[in-house]
Amino acid sequence: SSFAQFHGKQALVLAVFLFFLDFLQIFPAKFSAMYLALKFVLVLYCMIMTLKGRRFRLPMLYDLSQRFKIDIQS
Repeated sequence: SSFAQFHGKQALVLAVFLFFLDFLQIFPAKFSAMYLALKFVLVLYCMIMTLKGRRFRLPMLYDLSQRFKIDIQS
């Protein structure tokens, strides 16, 4: 469905973005706990909004996700 593709594309971009932030380790050690908590809250918020059936756009990440032209018909 278009709803699943909409959120799937955003989730993919979010996962890649968070992976690179984790890989680069740009945050000092004293901020790592705060970064982990922020990451957890963001992912949890995204999951709750999706389960409620809402289409919401994450700033900047939505624009990147729209560059993917994946259209799967069942």
